[in-house]
Amino acid sequence: MELFLLIITIIGLTLASYTDIKTREVPDYLSYSFFTIIVSTILIISISTNNYLILLSSLLGFVITATIGISLYYLKQWGGADAKILMSLGLVFGYFGINAILTLLASILIIGAIYTFIWVIILFFKDLKKAKLKTLKVLKKQKPVRLMIILFSFSILLILIFINIDITSKILIASLVLLLILSYYLLIFAKIIEDLGMIKKIPVSNLSEGDWLAKDIVSKNKILLSKRITSLTLEHISLLKQHNIKSIWIKVGVPFIPAILIGAIITFVMVGLSLLPF
Repeated sequence: MELFLLIITIIGLTLASYTDIKTREVPDYLSYSFFTIIVSTILIISISTNNYLILLSSLLGFVITATIGISLYYLKQWGGADAKILMSLGLVFGYFGINAILTLLASILIIGAIYTFIWVIILFFKDLKKAKLKTLKVLKKQKPVRLMIILFSFSILLILIFINIDITSKILIASLVLLLILSYYLLIFAKIIEDLGMIKKIPVSNLSEGDWLAKDIVSKNKILLSKRITSLTLEHISLLKQHNIKSIWIKVGVPFIPAILIGAIITFVMVGLSLLPF
């Protein structure tokens, strides 16, 4: 049955990855079908083996991944499909125990960071001329803030040279200062990437439930829909049509399911290795 779980998981994630890359969304029927098959398989295994600890272990994995997935969804870091897929994987790897869940989450975190970095770098160089102009514009606008951060960082590093503390503390403080500088420029880079390809203006007729607003929707000098809402619903789309809104700006996220697929494969390999008798 472990082999069946592996096959179903890989097939489901492969199909979800394909649709995510092609259309930037995963149909609900695919997410729910994947979830239903996983739940059914876990129940059959538990009942046939009379081992309900398997079911409890899978449910624990579901609770952990559901908490993380839903949190990332409401923080607008993940789409709804990403969260649904992660919940299903919580059931799958919960079957193998808490260590498998932790391995899955660590794998997705590491692979996801590398995957996203590569994706945005490609996006940056895809329109290099526009990217350069946007970078210069943002840096010029942020000049006062940049000078303040540089002066602050330089002052701290200068003080570290003369202050009488142990070398470990100096290294730690210096690392935090460098992290501050790096984080600031990463935020600038993220803003540039967002303006380059992560925000698009599309007709209201092409909107889908779950799309993220990039800008407030204003009608008759009043905010009709705030960009702070989690995602568009069918009622929101209907409201836009009622007010004769023709097009809006939405956020286009990185298709993240492929990173989850790679993370799941790595976890299966790690779980398999841990089950070997040597």
